[in-house]
Amino acid sequence: AELSRAEFHEACREEQQVVEQWLKRNMRDLLKSAQSTPKDPHAPPELIRNSQTSFRRAGKEDLRVLSMLMVLSHFEEGETNLQRHPQLLDLVRQNRWLEEDPGAMELICQIHNLHMKSEEDKGRPPVAPAQEKLENRFRHMCLSAVNTLAASKKAGCPGGLLEVINAICTPKTPQAQEMRLKWQKKEYGKDALFDSLFPDLKQFKDDYDKQDSWWDIWLMLGFLLLLIAGLAAVFFYGLPMSSKTATTTVTTTAMATGSATSSPTADEL
Repeated sequence: AELSRAEFHEACREEQQVVEQWLKRNMRDLLKSAQSTPKDPHAPPELIRNSQTSFRRAGKEDLRVLSMLMVLSHFEEGETNLQRHPQLLDLVRQNRWLEEDPGAMELICQIHNLHMKSEEDKGRPPVAPAQEKLENRFRHMCLSAVNTLAASKKAGCPGGLLEVINAICTPKTPQAQEMRLKWQKKEYGKDALFDSLFPDLKQFKDDYDKQDSWWDIWLMLGFLLLLIAGLAAVFFYGLPMSSKTATTTVTTTAMATGSATSSPTADEL
């Protein structure tokens, strides 16, 4: 077991070195793209307000950490990375900026999206099939890393990655089972990539969610007030109506009895 663990760590380090070089190259491309992309001076302020999260300007050590995050997070379809969760937690615990700085996840998102756009460029030089397969693997590793960093926020876990992993390793509730399924399908990562691609839509969605949550609260309060008012009306006005009904019933019965008493019998006639 000790030998296999050593082999595992060695394999991770070897792959990390390759991924780190890929990240460096794409980081340079991302910086060039950011500098060459002109900003629209006529864009409405409401469309650019807090729309794009700034990505982290990662240094050499940061790229080494991010490349290891990609290696430990990645798993192919039909597989899982449960056996690497302890290493993931150690990496995040030793590098708190991975969770505390939104720019760390945004950096991986933008590298993924820029790489995807470059592959769709019809004018790019041809790439060998083996290199093309390797490039696709690196991009999928970006998705896995984003899925790891986005899970806690998307799932509403204030305890961060530790809370997420504790829930999905042994899911005991329907909510935990749903989290496990989304983790396996990398839905957390896909949502984060979409938010990075369309930051304006994310801003409007966040504003709508805030307004919608307040609307739900006011609607619930209004319903409770109506319910209390209805119960009060039944309590105060229901009792007199019952007394009146009872009085009417007694009076009607008495009148019927009196009529029956005053009516002549056949013998009296």
